Amino acid sequence: MAYQAKARLEASSVRASTLVAKYSLEPPVDISALLSEFADVSYAPWPYDCDAVTLFGKGRPKVWVKSGLSDLRCRFTLGHELGHIQLAWHSESIFCTPGQDDPYLESETRDSSQEEREANLFASELLVPPDWVSSGLPDDFSFGVDGVRSILSHLEKAKVSAQAGIISISRALLPGHAIFLGDRFALSRGTSWPGSAPLSQAEIREYLSSAHKVHEVEHQGQRIIWAEMIPPVLVSEVSDALDGKKPFSVLKEICLEVYPEGEAMRRARSINGVVGGLLSDKKRKWTPESVISVISARVGNNSANRAALEHPHFPSYLHGHALSVLRRR
Repeated sequence: MAYQAKARLEASSVRASTLVAKYSLEPPVDISALLSEFADVSYAPWPYDCDAVTLFGKGRPKVWVKSGLSDLRCRFTLGHELGHIQLAWHSESIFCTPGQDDPYLESETRDSSQEEREANLFASELLVPPDWVSSGLPDDFSFGVDGVRSILSHLEKAKVSAQAGIISISRALLPGHAIFLGDRFALSRGTSWPGSAPLSQAEIREYLSSAHKVHEVEHQGQRIIWAEMIPPVLVSEVSDALDGKKPFSVLKEICLEVYPEGEAMRRARSINGVVGGLLSDKKRKWTPESVISVISARVGNNSANRAALEHPHFPSYLHGHALSVLRRR
């Protein structure tokens, strides 16, 4: 069941990217005109909690939207309703109050139906296309406050709420970034979990106490806290100890030095698997510097790996492995 839910979310993402490509969409997406291509849209006041109703029947779908919604909420609502229309398995009439939480988060799965989460993801990736988000990210692993401001300035062009925007950004970031908006947060995948939202101020302070850097900026009239959880490692500080050897050969030598003979090869394969698994995520802006920084942090999370991590030649192994993978792309 979990596999089926994940597959449907992935299909929702693919459908959104198909529309982005077909219509050459760039933020701010004219979502009102786009929805009108596929449905008859009307606006009306009503006292009910739902933001919109989509009715399926013979002919074109009909969408009624609650009048008086804020511009940003209305834009997301229209994208959400288009998701119900575009996702072929959403075939029954639907009453919606679209949320803007991350559809992958456990807290969202408890509060929303599967179809609502799929429509949320569709709307998010239609209004804020992942490739467009990535185009606004600096190449540096550590952004600094100026980089954070630049990213958020780029995001404002999409005309979505601050919460929806930081969720979209978090999906494009390398591991190690945590973004807080009030008592809510969005994390890049592979970043340590701060707890279940809503978070108390004490919980946020405790989590941020282990951050490498914390930036506080204003975005859309709200206070954003952006934490870089992983310290950067500069390639210029990494000595070249490969001496023409393949990176995995160097890793084996490291493990043979720091582990008992019976454990060394198992540990080398385990570490190499962590590296390969992270680098298989081709959508992220990997650089040699980010590989060394992120994987050093990830490997260090396992106490059994720390002996290898502390070896002076380990950064050289990571650098060599990263270069060999990135050059093939």
